[in-house]
Amino acid sequence: MELEDAAYKTDAGTHLNMPTFVSRPDRIAIFLGLPFERTDPTKKALEKVDEIKSFFRQAKAYFEEASHKETNLKFDAVKGLFDKKQRLFVHADQVKQMLIAIDFAKEFGFDVVIVGGSESFLIADLLKQNNIAVILQQMHELPATEDDDFDQPYKTPAQLQKAGVLFAINDEHDETRYRNMMFNAGTAAAYGLTKEQALQAITLNAAKILGIDDRTGSLEKDKDANIVICDGDILDMRTSIVTKAFIQGREVSLDNKQTQLYERYKYKYGLK
Repeated sequence: MELEDAAYKTDAGTHLNMPTFVSRPDRIAIFLGLPFERTDPTKKALEKVDEIKSFFRQAKAYFEEASHKETNLKFDAVKGLFDKKQRLFVHADQVKQMLIAIDFAKEFGFDVVIVGGSESFLIADLLKQNNIAVILQQMHELPATEDDDFDQPYKTPAQLQKAGVLFAINDEHDETRYRNMMFNAGTAAAYGLTKEQALQAITLNAAKILGIDDRTGSLEKDKDANIVICDGDILDMRTSIVTKAFIQGREVSLDNKQTQLYERYKYKYGLK
């Protein structure tokens, strides 16, 4: 099967990495004792934002023209944002970054989704007012700032839920590679969400944000039968043991390198 065959929707969004407003020193230069340029992070970030806004304004004017003498491939690449066929996924954690993303939604009418959203709890009501969804990338992490509660990443989902913000829980981590997503949801359930809300944050909510909730995300008539069966609580790392999985109603093999090694050494050392 090709990767595209497994996709529910392709080319459904444009990603934008919002420039940071926080100064980060050049650690390599400091380590080597070399001089490095100190710049105002806010000024530098706003300059980049102005460039991005200028591009979108030019693209908007381009699409308002009845015909074009020449095709602009750069503008054509973002046409889906203007005709609502795509969402703008803005990678942002700081409040200032998210406020600019909200400004994009207001000025250009984009469907904006915040990716990251470490400080989203601080402007949850504003996100709700502007219909901005959030994908929380990593919950098992340190607080974003020194002033935050030590358990703030665990509490953020419940705070977004209370404000009525559409959000999903992800697991962007170089080591776990999305394998702990359900356990992230389990942590959220221990810090304010109900288990149903936590489960929805990794299923139906995610489908809504990606615009595929008409086909997947919940067990309903005319939707794909994507089901996972496990012993214990799937949100609990201690008891979650997946026994069966079905994609579009077809059972898929759970056999992998780890299970093969387990079976091999289980018999070798008489652990059966």
